[in-house]
Amino acid sequence: MFTSSLSSLVVAATTFGAANAFFKVACTLPIVQEFVDPILSPGVASQHLHSVHGGNNFSMNQTYTTLRESSCTSCEVTNDLSNYWVPTLYFKDPLNGTFTKVPNGGLLVYYENRGNGDTSNGGAGLTAFPPGFRMLSGNAAKRAQIYPIGQGSQDGVNLWLPGSAHVSYLSGLDNGVCDDAHPVYLMHLFYEVTWDLSSFRSQWVPQGYPWPFVYSNSDPTGFGWHGDFYNGWDQTVLQNAINNCNDPNNPGQAGGLASACPYLTVVDGGTAGECTIKNVEVTQPQGINGPLATLPGCNPLQYGPCDATLYPFGTSPCPATGPACAGTTTTATSASQTTSSLPTGTATSGTYLGCYVDSGSARTLASYTTTNNAMTNPLCVQTCSNMGYMFAGTGEPVATDVQDRLLFFAGLTTSI
Repeated sequence: MFTSSLSSLVVAATTFGAANAFFKVACTLPIVQEFVDPILSPGVASQHLHSVHGGNNFSMNQTYTTLRESSCTSCEVTNDLSNYWVPTLYFKDPLNGTFTKVPNGGLLVYYENRGNGDTSNGGAGLTAFPPGFRMLSGNAAKRAQIYPIGQGSQDGVNLWLPGSAHVSYLSGLDNGVCDDAHPVYLMHLFYEVTWDLSSFRSQWVPQGYPWPFVYSNSDPTGFGWHGDFYNGWDQTVLQNAINNCNDPNNPGQAGGLASACPYLTVVDGGTAGECTIKNVEVTQPQGINGPLATLPGCNPLQYGPCDATLYPFGTSPCPATGPACAGTTTTATSASQTTSSLPTGTATSGTYLGCYVDSGSARTLASYTTTNNAMTNPLCVQTCSNMGYMFAGTGEPVATDVQDRLLFFAGLTTSI
C-alpha cells in the first residue's frame, strides 16, 4: 500500500467504529480505472469513473464464472478473485478550476466478523458469500446526509436486488442482529482506500479556499461515497477461513493477518502489483488523468443538499451545473437587500440576486476577500466560480484611496 511521508487521505467505507479485523485483504494499485460497473450498468458504460481492484477479468458483462477465470488479482490473497471498486478522487485546482486525478495508493479490505451470528458472539457462525453474490454500499447521489455503509445480512435467496434490497444492515451501529427478512449473517466488509494528496502540495491553497478534492460522481461533499463488491471467492476456501481462522490466541489471526490463515494463499505486494487487466472496455478521448476542464463523463459538481442528478455516460450537451435543489434559496440571509437593479459589467454566468448591505466587520460572503484595482463583476464571478464558491459579490472598500477600488467577496463552499 502506498503511503506518503507528507500526507495521504484514507477513506473508510463503513459504518462508524473501530476496524477490528477478522482478516485483511491488501490490494495494490487499481487494476483499472474506467467507466465500468457490472452491478448497476451491466453491458454499458457506467455513469462515473471507478477505481477497480481485484481479479483481472473484470468487465461490464462479467459473471461469477468469468470472474473466476481471472489469471491473477491485484490483491495479495490469490484465492480471492473478487472485484472491489469505488469512485475516483480528483483534485480541483483552486485557481484555474481544472481537475486532475489523484494517485490511488491501494485498497485494504477488512473482512470483519460482526453480528450476533458470529461464533465469537455466541452465534452459529457466518456464511461465506455465495457464487454470483454482489452488493453496493452507499449512494452516489447523496449530498447532505450520511448514508449507512457495510451490510452484514442477506435474505438467503437473492444474489442481487436493485437498491441492494437483498442485504441489510445489522441492528447496531457496527454489530447487532439481522432482521427477519435478512436472516443470513455475512462477513462485514470495510474498505480503506489511500489517496496521495501530497502530489498537489504545491497547488493546494487552503487558506480561504474550499476543500479541493472531489469524487468522480460529481461529489464535492463526500456524502456520495460508496463501494461495490462483486464476489469472486472460492466459496469453500472462504468458508474454511471463516470457520477456522479466528483464534484469539493466535497473534497473527488476532491481528487480522491473512498470512496467518492456512486456508489462504498470500503473495507479496510486488507480485500482486504485476497483475494487469485483460481488457479495457471504455475510454474517453480527453483521457482521465488531467488536467481536465471537467470531471470525466458528464459530472458537473453538485453540492446539495438535495440528491444529485446523475447524468448517463455520453450525455451531450453536458450541463455546466446540476439542477437547483427544490425548496432552497440563494438569497443572502444576514444582509438586507436594498435594490435589484442590475449593475454594469454583468457576468455571463450565474444569476444576479441584487444589491445587499452588510457590515464591513461581518461580511455575509466571508470565505474569501481580495482587492483589485481592475475588478469587474464578470472577473469576480469567474474567479469565485473557479475557486468552487456558489456566491460572489463586489463592493466598495472602506478606504480613503484616491483611486476607487472594488472588493470581491466569496461565500459558501459550493460552486456557482
